[in-house]
Amino acid sequence: MKNYSYSVAWSEADEEYVATSSEFPGLSALADTPEKAVRELHSAIDVAIDAYRTDGEPIPQPQFLSDFSGQFRLRIPKSQHAALSSRAEAEGVSLNTMVQSYISAGLAGEYVSNETANRLDLAIARTAAIIVNSVLVGSDTTFTQKSPFSPFTPFTYGPGDNPGRLT
Repeated sequence: MKNYSYSVAWSEADEEYVATSSEFPGLSALADTPEKAVRELHSAIDVAIDAYRTDGEPIPQPQFLSDFSGQFRLRIPKSQHAALSSRAEAEGVSLNTMVQSYISAGLAGEYVSNETANRLDLAIARTAAIIVNSVLVGSDTTFTQKSPFSPFTPFTYGPGDNPGRLT
């Protein structure tokens, strides 16, 4: 087997580790340890390569990590170029530094947005569980849990309480 790339992840559905290779879509191997899954994947890739040869199909080439230079060329409308240049001059930085800061802020914003969405999903799920539990257990039960937005602010839900009330 050539130097093909692979990844290993735990599968809740299979309750085993799954090894896959991006060069061989649809090919996977399962095992109880990551190491065994990779060994099984290597065997599966060898069998797949033999099948490609038998069928006269081209054998996938290994993918290698790219060596990035840290530079790329970007074409934008003249109006955006002018606006960026003007803003960079006003800030006292180079155009390159200004664009880099915008890209960094955008990437950070994407992370923050995803993190916020995950926290909101968790808050909704917890609130739904509390409501369902209170219906099943009865309205005279009080539940206390940590706020999904702050580990220091507990929420208490009791008879007649508004589920959003802080205590």
